[in-house]
Amino acid sequence: GIGKGTCVLYTTRVFEALNDLASKFIVWPNKRKRKAMSRRMTAKGFKGCVGFIDGTTFPLSQKPAVDGECYFDRKSRYSINGQIVCDDNRRIIAFYAGWPGSCCDSTVYKKMQLAKDSKKPHFFSPGEYLIGDSAYPADRGYNTLVPAYRKNMKGTDIEAFNMCIAHVRVVNEHTIGVLKGRWACLRELRVQLNKKEDMERILQWITACVVLHNMLLSQNDDWTSDDESSDEDSDEPEEENESENEDESDDDEFIFRRRLKKKAIR
Repeated sequence: GIGKGTCVLYTTRVFEALNDLASKFIVWPNKRKRKAMSRRMTAKGFKGCVGFIDGTTFPLSQKPAVDGECYFDRKSRYSINGQIVCDDNRRIIAFYAGWPGSCCDSTVYKKMQLAKDSKKPHFFSPGEYLIGDSAYPADRGYNTLVPAYRKNMKGTDIEAFNMCIAHVRVVNEHTIGVLKGRWACLRELRVQLNKKEDMERILQWITACVVLHNMLLSQNDDWTSDDESSDEDSDEPEEENESENEDESDDDEFIFRRRLKKKAIR
């Protein structure tokens, strides 16, 4: 057999090799590709949509040694939060992980370079945006993130718009399901999280799986329903009590979403 140390060494080498390919396989779409997706989404009432964002958790097999309580999520597991951005072909175009599982999606999203630099043309041209669920804040000013309305907001048009958003953004849930279905290790990371180096290894692990996911897409490798995990996180979004996605009066900065709503439910 192979000794434990040798197995760890070989695994680490594979992780490093796949991580070296991340810049090739996990790529934000250029202007031409974003335009192409926007055209495809126009038929569904979402002209300008260039991706979908959703959060997931990567469960840990045991409680972290430092600040373990922070990793205890709403599913009563110890986990790490991950943000997944994909296109309409289930290709992961951006992802971010490393924050404790107790953190809500909107908080972690704000830490992403994508959110910090959303006004830069490298990420979005004017009129381009991501679609997310109601856990995310509406992006006031730059309009680069359009979330569903919160549950406490009523109205026939609001409910219809939320249905439209749910219909198109289900592709993100499928993407996460396929990712975890193919790489079952992501359903429970069997690793101790005791120090910084352990977190770095976990992030290498997750990145390696994302690279493989996109690599298989590039090879036109089809998946079946057996490949897809029923992701535990695809239920009701966790909404912050104090959300920027709360009130939409006529004199606020949500004009962009209101206009989008009219087109989507037309």
